[in-house]
Amino acid sequence: MLKHIPNKFTQKMVYDFINSNFGGLFDYFYMPRDKSTRCNNGYAFINMTHPLHVIPFYAKMEGLSWSSVFKSSNSAKASQVQFANWQGKERLSEKHRDRYIQSSDQTKPVILSTVTISEDDILKYQDGVS
Repeated sequence: MLKHIPNKFTQKMVYDFINSNFGGLFDYFYMPRDKSTRCNNGYAFINMTHPLHVIPFYAKMEGLSWSSVFKSSNSAKASQVQFANWQGKERLSEKHRDRYIQSSDQTKPVILSTVTISEDDILKYQDGVS
């Protein structure tokens, strides 16, 4: 779970940033949005495809200043990585199932196919090298 996301950021903005840095390492992304304000709730659910992928994710994302990533942002928020109560693509999909029906395409959870990664690649990410 990624917390302290500035409320004006769109799911696409945050997804594109995560995907550009961790594409192929996660298979689920969802950033809930408040229906009345149309702003995000300040957090996103991201499922890494292997437990070792959390290491480089945490190293980059914990304490990240959002204004250093999105120059147009004047937010003073810094991100926080936290384990969610639900782990795994299937559990997250089940938890957010109602969002598939009620949300527009721009705010629905993004579910990606799982990619098989070699043991060498996993060990590379364990050391924090990408």
